[in-house]
Amino acid sequence: MEALYYAMRGAARAAWSTIKHIDGIEDLNKEFKTRYEKEQAQKA
Repeated sequence: MEALYYAMRGAARAAWSTIKHIDGIEDLNKEFKTRYEKEQAQKA
């Protein structure tokens, strides 16, 4: 699962420069990051 996350993160980083200018994308990113970290904390 962690490998998938890193692969997704790499793809997201590649796409990030193209989507950075969309309004509200920062908030979506923060929300996803928070949710992901909560899930990791539950698994640990």
